Amino acid sequence: MLASFIVTEARKTVFVGLYSVGSRGACPPGTRDRLLDIDVSGENQYDLALLEDMADYRDRVVIDWGPGTRSWVQRAVNQPKPILEIAEQYEPRFPGFRNFTRLIDEIPTLPMGWQQVLRSVKGIYLLVDVETGKQYVGSAKGADSLLGRWLTYATDGHGGNLALKAAGRKGRRTYQVSVLEVVDENTPDETIEQTESFWKSKLLSRQFGLNLG
Repeated sequence: MLASFIVTEARKTVFVGLYSVGSRGACPPGTRDRLLDIDVSGENQYDLALLEDMADYRDRVVIDWGPGTRSWVQRAVNQPKPILEIAEQYEPRFPGFRNFTRLIDEIPTLPMGWQQVLRSVKGIYLLVDVETGKQYVGSAKGADSLLGRWLTYATDGHGGNLALKAAGRKGRRTYQVSVLEVVDENTPDETIEQTESFWKSKLLSRQFGLNLG
């Protein structure tokens, strides 16, 4: 089990969730660390799943991380983390769908309020490979709407899409995600698919991007 924390702008170390650790593999050739921008080919890569345990304490528990600020991974039995406070933590206001852009790998660590907004709507979104500029237009129709769909990309890098799988064969790609259009949660899937097709045609993502159909 893994407990995850983030450091806020106020330099507080805040608990953001418990994860179960699934299978372990190796990073494909060409994989780069998102923070340090170094090659981590062959390093351990883990499949993580967010647990509901201690969900009420997400974004509320602040701990004292201690002096080992460069040690991002530590064993709790060896380095206890005193709790400094349990209170609602400030989070920035959601910027709105028009202004929202994030790297797909940042989606699991978005403020909980933002996640709730993205979980509440269906819509059409755009992935852009930040290195090649190639675009992929997709739609979110299923459970948890936009958030749920994006979390699948954050988990495996391709969300089951064949073109994105092919693009990542030589190493996981880095995608920026944004919202093209939101729709009411009661909108029929057929209408959403028609709107998705419209955006594919408008952005030429079939001819020059990552959409195969």
